[in-house]
Amino acid sequence: MSEIDTALGVVGATPVVLGARATLVRYLGGRRLLQMQSAGTDDEEELAVIVTTSATDVSPVGPEVRRHTTGIGQIRALAECAQSVGFFYRRMPISPRMRREVPDPDVLDTDVVLLGGLDRNDCSIAFVERIRQTFGENSLYYNDAATNDLRVGSFACENYPLNQSGTARPVTQDLGLIVFWRNPWAQEVRRAILCLGFSSFGTGAAARYAFRTIVPSRWRDPRSERPKLKRVRDAIRKPTDCVICVIETFFSLEGGSPRSALRTAWRYREGTEPRRLV
Repeated sequence: MSEIDTALGVVGATPVVLGARATLVRYLGGRRLLQMQSAGTDDEEELAVIVTTSATDVSPVGPEVRRHTTGIGQIRALAECAQSVGFFYRRMPISPRMRREVPDPDVLDTDVVLLGGLDRNDCSIAFVERIRQTFGENSLYYNDAATNDLRVGSFACENYPLNQSGTARPVTQDLGLIVFWRNPWAQEVRRAILCLGFSSFGTGAAARYAFRTIVPSRWRDPRSERPKLKRVRDAIRKPTDCVICVIETFFSLEGGSPRSALRTAWRYREGTEPRRLV
């Protein structure tokens, strides 16, 4: 083989090597952030995904079967979660459950993802209450039942409008909350992730940001967001630390992709003062 053929072979293989390296870096980086239970065997613990139950009704046609329903944002959030976790933990079973199927959050002894706000989701309510009990009542306040109020550290927002005109419909903007912490109901250290918004659309946007922006590796970050996301990721790597992020999302009425930006992020650690990351 001539030197020219060797050089051409090296040049041709370079994109393949770089692509493989990029995939490996993203894979290892994502697992370090998620830190879910994975022993590399076929009997890995399942991931419990709890989705808000919006309503329970009876099918209008066919057999009269009681069924639980949820919002479109929660469905999109579940898809984002499954796609991300399926990439980083290919053999981990994912068990989606409606909130009404979980009689008591104390049974959640594995990794858990909570999708949906405090209104009609007792698991999310109990999770937020555990945060307040552990880190103080001022660590997090969230109200999506009567008014759209949110407070994390020194960041506060009251009566957040879901539409610039002040009406509820259509939803053109929302504040999303993302929490990375340990599962407070597990006997051992297990990961817990909470994604929610004031509306169902905000929940979907929060999950999209959590599993597409925070979890993937750095080279995909917008240049202006890199320093912020680096601080957030560094804090998330310790699952006993509670990292709370607030994002603001603007939705396009023409059907385009939502635009989300990180508004603030805080790290809470037992025995220390809260640290503002963003």
